[in-house]
Amino acid sequence: MKKQQNKKFNGKEIAKDQATGPAIPINNSPLPQQQFIHQESFAGPLPPPSILAGYRNIDATFPERILKEFEDSSSHIREMDKKALQAKIDSVKRGQYIACGLSLLLIGMVFYSLHLGNTTFAGVGFLAFFTIIITAFVNRDKKNQETEIPKSEK
Repeated sequence: MKKQQNKKFNGKEIAKDQATGPAIPINNSPLPQQQFIHQESFAGPLPPPSILAGYRNIDATFPERILKEFEDSSSHIREMDKKALQAKIDSVKRGQYIACGLSLLLIGMVFYSLHLGNTTFAGVGFLAFFTIIITAFVNRDKKNQETEIPKSEK
């Protein structure tokens, strides 16, 4: 355990560390002291050039490898974004094809029931078809209004 003893030397108080022995001056001066703190930080996929230079001091190939990894990662992210967008487009198209097929099937059933003389089933089927179509258009308009940016924010 270290103990400090304070002694007077030439009118100044000094502290002596008993474990190591050197004298540590105690600054009791009334003059203001200035401290400068330097801090660096960065945010982003690539470190700043000063840090890349530090990597070059470790191994000359590190900066090139870091840049190559960044380029590969960026191209991968862009490729995944393209695939996700294409999958969304394909999903919407598939839904439209299914809706069109079901609509044609329901209209075909309505006309077939009319051909057989079953006007009640044909009327109910046509009413159901018409209701489904109107509901789909109304819901689509509501979805579009929710996703649009209000004019006051443009």
